[in-house]
Parts: sequence; C-alpha cells; structure tokens
Amino acid sequence: MLSSQTIQTVQSTIPLLLEHGEAIGIYFYGHLLRENPDFKHIFNHANQAKGQQAQVIAQTIVTYAQRLNDLESLAPLIKQIVSKHTSIGVQPEQYAAVGASLMVAIQHVLELPDEHPALAAWADAYGALSDILITAEESTYSQNEEKAGGWRGFRDFTVSEVVTETPEAKSFYLEPSDDKPISAFEGGQFVAVKFEGLSSGYDAIRQYSLSGESGELHYRITTKAEKGGLVSRFLHKLGEGDLVSLSAPGGSFTLNDAHDKHIFVAAGVGITPLISMLYEALERGIPADKLMFIQCSRSPEHQIFREELSDLNKTSPFFYRQCLEQNFGDHHSGHITDECLKAWILEAGFSCVVKAEGGCESGLGEPNDMANLVDDSVGVYFCGPRPFMTSVNKIVRRLGFNDSTIHHEVFGPSNAL
Repeated sequence: MLSSQTIQTVQSTIPLLLEHGEAIGIYFYGHLLRENPDFKHIFNHANQAKGQQAQVIAQTIVTYAQRLNDLESLAPLIKQIVSKHTSIGVQPEQYAAVGASLMVAIQHVLELPDEHPALAAWADAYGALSDILITAEESTYSQNEEKAGGWRGFRDFTVSEVVTETPEAKSFYLEPSDDKPISAFEGGQFVAVKFEGLSSGYDAIRQYSLSGESGELHYRITTKAEKGGLVSRFLHKLGEGDLVSLSAPGGSFTLNDAHDKHIFVAAGVGITPLISMLYEALERGIPADKLMFIQCSRSPEHQIFREELSDLNKTSPFFYRQCLEQNFGDHHSGHITDECLKAWILEAGFSCVVKAEGGCESGLGEPNDMANLVDDSVGVYFCGPRPFMTSVNKIVRRLGFNDSTIHHEVFGPSNAL
C-alpha cells in the first residue's frame, strides 16, 4: 500500500503531467525501444509513428495519478490493459525495463534533479501498479490455459475459408492446426493475430474482434484492408491452407448483465464485435424484442453481413434498422442523428416516462425531454471509425445514457473519445 506522502507527492505532479504528458510518452517510448529493441516485437510500429501510443500512455499516467486514493475505480481500465497485454504476451520481467524508461522520461522532460522526491514517489507508484498488472495478467494467462480447448501464448491456426464480404472487407475462418478443441469466447471479445518478422524483421501483432458465434469448430475474424495497414493488407493476401498464430480470446467489451435491453450501433467493420454480441444475446435466450441493432454504412455494397443479419432477423425478429449515407430507400439516409435514434427507441418500446416525483416507468409515451429518454435498464454498445464513435457518444449522452449504460470498443490505441 502506498503511503499518504507518496500519494500526495505523485498527485502534486498532475499539473505538470497534464502539460507535458505527451512529451513524456514520446521520450519514454524512444528510450524504451532504444534500450530494449526486443520490445519492437510487441509494439504496433504504426501507432508509434503516429504518436497515438504516446497520447495513450500520457492519459493513463494522469488517470492513475488522479485515482491513487481510489484504486478500485481503476478496475475497468486495469481490465482493459490486462486484456491487451495478455493478447500480445507481456511478461513480468518486462515491467522493470518499462519502469526504468518511464522514470528516465519523467526526469528528463520535467527537468528534475536525481534526488527529487517526485522520482522516488513515482517509482513507488509504478511498482504498485506493475504488481497489480503482473498478478492480474498471470491470472488471465492461467484461466486461458485451463479452459476447455484453451492455451497460453500463441497457437497455430489454419485458414479454412476466406469470404469476401464487401470490396474492402473479408472474413477468415480459422481452424486449429493441431485439430484439438478451441475455447469458447464471449461476444465482443477479440484474438491477437501474430505474423513473425513482418515489420522490418520484427513480429507484427494486431487484435481483431471475433465476428462469429462461440461454440463452433473455428473462429471467424472479419477485417478491412486498411490503407497503409501492414497486417491487414498482408492478411488479405492469405488463402485457404495458410497459417496464422492466434492468442486466446480476450477482451472486456462484452454484454453487460445489468441491462434488460441492449442497443447495438455499428459502423463499417465495427460491426464485428457487435454481431457476436447479438449472437450471444440470442443464444442466452434474451428476447428478440429487447434487442436493437443499428447498422451504419456508406451503401448496401459496403454493408458487412447484410444478408446474414437479414436472415437472422427473419428467425429472431430483433429491432433492426439501417443508416446509409446514400439514399437507397432504407430506414435512414445519412449519418445517425439524435432524432432518428430517439424515434427508434420510442418505436421499439425502449423508452421510459418521467414521473412527477422522478424516476422512470416503462412505456411508449414520449418523455418530457430527450435527456430522460431511457433509464439504466437500457445499455448501448457502439463500435466503428473514431469520428463515428465520437458522434454517437455525444448523441447517446444527450438522450440520457450515462457512464454505466454506455459501452464501446475503440480499434487501435484506446485514448478517450
């Protein structure tokens, strides 16, 4: 446990971290990779080049400092970090090198003398965080290994089928090369795909959401060939019989049992975790009339799983709507808006009526204002390109959703929307 003096000293640096956090992140990664080139096997070089990873670590450092008095509130962030770390194979011995480079970066950017108390305080704070992460990561590794069909680290899979979904997206059906069982997964989870030596002689690892149903003899991932995307474009060149290495399924973007009704809002390839959540919800026996699925696309040609969703909707009549940027006679033409989402929530019966004394009752009547459209029984999940997610995040908050009812997955470095 950290002393009150350590916590006070670390938190006194927050103003400086807010001002210089990104510079610390940039210096940190430069120092870490110079001193420990083997880390290039696990870091995304594209994110490094764009500076996105530096922004993320800057936000993480500030958030950790702000919440040292309430570490329990960091549980969701810790869970997210652990999911990413275990997917790329982070090991306990690597934390010492990371800590050393972080201290060097803080001292250099903030121009602190060797004996400055902030350095000792941050060393203690980092040690406490690394202990938490190492313990949680070993627990995750062990759980993955002990599951039926599970494993630790990476496992070889064979591409059994490739399906072109749109001009830009393909689905890959992956079967274990050893013909042994594979572990079940929760809708919304991902696997990491590793190709050895693909990035200037270093391994390249990327996470892709599982887009199919759990319990099959294969996993399905669906990817878009991103412009300049090293791994995605290499993946799109694979055919039947080619090998890939996968981590065990992981991730914390999953169905939340606290909600009675679930709204999924997908754009582009962001549909991948959401369709697997939809499959899981139906498999669990959640009534179809408590599920809403909204798919946003440029045009029908670019709608991933268009026929699959349509067929599923015929057998399980969940509330299904489409937003198309071009007018093709579907439910909404253009980007999703407050007005169309509000109308669909009312039409589906997901809204509530505000009583005079406060609180909500289920009902179809229109609420007194948009900010009270829903209560905590309704959860919203969204995934897609970052501008789309930023927009949807603002829309759902204006409609009355809050931190406990909003769930999203960011593809790439998980800095705030």
